[in-house]
Amino acid sequence: MALPARARTASALLLALLAAVMLSTVLDYGMTGDEGVQHRYRRRVLRWYATVGADRSAVAEEDISMYGSFFEGLAEAAASVSPLDPYDTRHIVNVLFALAAFAAAVRMGRQLGGPVA
Repeated sequence: MALPARARTASALLLALLAAVMLSTVLDYGMTGDEGVQHRYRRRVLRWYATVGADRSAVAEEDISMYGSFFEGLAEAAASVSPLDPYDTRHIVNVLFALAAFAAAVRMGRQLGGPVA
């Protein structure tokens, strides 16, 4: 097996191991200090989308509205259909976003530094 193929295999195995650890421990994560605020914000974000911007409560709050709402909207949508606690569901969505970020970092490394990078 050539070095680039071994590097791709190693990257895939590391990402799989990381995913296994993160997904097997996600329900053991504690609640952070800002999750209550984030939960209320994501409910406002969904109301903002549902009313096509008429409900301005998501953009009226001073500092929280500076955070991106894409993740918050997805987390709240997932929580609305999940049988799990909303905070556990948020943690799962957060883990999935983190895994996507790790995979993107691997891909960027390959693009910038070649297959071994």
